[in-house]
Amino acid sequence: MDLGDLIAEVHRRCDTTRPAGPEQHDRIARLAVAAELAGQLQELALALIEEHVKHCRTHGSSWADIGAVLGVTRQAVQQRFSGATKRYSPNR
Repeated sequence: MDLGDLIAEVHRRCDTTRPAGPEQHDRIARLAVAAELAGQLQELALALIEEHVKHCRTHGSSWADIGAVLGVTRQAVQQRFSGATKRYSPNR
């Protein structure tokens, strides 16, 4: 998926959910749909990373190694993801 695909998706969603109106309204409607889509993509991106952090932790990767890959400190990645990985701990 690239930017062109996302722009096309915004236009498709606008065409199917909103009646055609003045040009200014159409631009604002597209911006609203783009913001909504961007939020959904951010949530999916975070869920994707969280899923892989869980997998890495389950299979013995250290917080330091995970942090290095994500470009943050061990402490930062541990704070962000430790609650999400507890239920996937090999000891449970």
